[in-house]
Amino acid sequence: MIKESKEDLNNLLTEFTETIDELRTPPTQLEHLKKNKDLYNEVRAKLHILDARREPIKKKFQYIQEQDQDIGLTELSDEDKAKLDGLDEAWSRFNDGLDEANLVIQKCYAQLKTEVDNSIEDFKKECQDNKKNFQLQAPYTVDKGFDNNLKAFEKLQEFKGHTADLRASEEAMKFGLEIFDIEPAAYPEVTLVEKEIAQLTEIWEVKNDWDKQWDIWKDIKFYDLDIDEMDNDALDFQDKYRAFDRDVREWGVYVHLKTDIDKFRSTMPLILDLRDDAMRDRHWKELRFEVKDDFDETSDDFTLEKVFRLNLLTHQEKIMDMAESAKKQLKIEVALKEIKYAWEEDPLTDLDIDKQRSKADQEEFYQIRSTEEIMKLIEEHGIKLSNMKSSPYYKEFDTKIDLWEANIAQITETLEVLLAVQGKWKYLESIFRGQPDISKQLPHEDSIFKSNNQVFKAEMERINKEKNCLRALIVKNFLPLLLDLNRKFE
Repeated sequence: MIKESKEDLNNLLTEFTETIDELRTPPTQLEHLKKNKDLYNEVRAKLHILDARREPIKKKFQYIQEQDQDIGLTELSDEDKAKLDGLDEAWSRFNDGLDEANLVIQKCYAQLKTEVDNSIEDFKKECQDNKKNFQLQAPYTVDKGFDNNLKAFEKLQEFKGHTADLRASEEAMKFGLEIFDIEPAAYPEVTLVEKEIAQLTEIWEVKNDWDKQWDIWKDIKFYDLDIDEMDNDALDFQDKYRAFDRDVREWGVYVHLKTDIDKFRSTMPLILDLRDDAMRDRHWKELRFEVKDDFDETSDDFTLEKVFRLNLLTHQEKIMDMAESAKKQLKIEVALKEIKYAWEEDPLTDLDIDKQRSKADQEEFYQIRSTEEIMKLIEEHGIKLSNMKSSPYYKEFDTKIDLWEANIAQITETLEVLLAVQGKWKYLESIFRGQPDISKQLPHEDSIFKSNNQVFKAEMERINKEKNCLRALIVKNFLPLLLDLNRKFE
């Protein structure tokens, strides 16, 4: 029992001493301040419990001393008696120490709160400075040293690190705010920078993807370009930049990206026009003069990049007019080819020739049976050629138009004379070959007919072999021959 009582006494006195020593130590850190403040409040809360431990200890020692007197033994040392006698005084000193500790805590509380208040103001300024520096240095535009995408990403990563450090500092400050019951403040400057870092990163990623796509396209040769696929890809990029918020659209990098993509898509129709089948050397020559560049559209060096260096959009109206003219000229070109094919190769322009025998001597001869289809074609092509001559593009095809107009005119005249000669020949043939008496009565006329009869039949045999109207009728000296026969058959 004596041992237990001594331990109780020593433990209580040690707790008094250690508690006061710890609380009297001025805290210089927030963690220490919180620890001492919590300890002080804890001790104050259990002060009555500590006080209640004194009386039981006193009674135990009183009992021990009474027992010592009865048996004549003394087990308490002078030191033990002194500690026991000084217990009330120790209690009093302990309470005084608590009051002193409270003053120390209050003083340190005020000092550290001032430090926290100052750190809050410093942090606010740091946030403001970070925002200011970001707005001065961030890659809002493609210039200002951001001539390549890597530099822009490096700068954004740098500010992302700064902002993350600020958020870490903000989180660390919360401990002090809780100690001093300070409501955490909002820092809109940090939020703004975080938002714009994310937005700038996103738009630079779109720009980076677009630049990579351009690097793939730029070396493709002009006539190998897949315009539809490229335009569809560019449309996807347009959808991406159109999704950005309105405030982003004020930034130079957005304007640059939008301008590039819009220019690309606006150029695609012009490239399609230039790749149209209607384009001819004369049109390319006209374009070279317009853009002041002696390029070669058939060269391997004439790539998409070269096309864009020509800055076709500044000549957009000229190119569109030229392409439209080329398409209209192509219609004339195609129509002339159709006319040429019709008269040179199409069986429809073969003369409808009938083989017969003379009733008089049973000799074979050939005659044109019908010219209805030929005359229809003559009328149709005559109208087309007339329209071509009144076209503003007549000069481009004047040689061919004039040639076919002359050919058809000659065919028409020759055919008319041929039919007239054929009609007269048939009439005379029935007279001079069908009625011998008349031949005897008109020997001179019969002689004329005989000589010209062979000529006419020979020409008809030639026409039958050729059959093609153009080649059969447009023969050197054939029309003069027919005119002479027509005169002689009168």
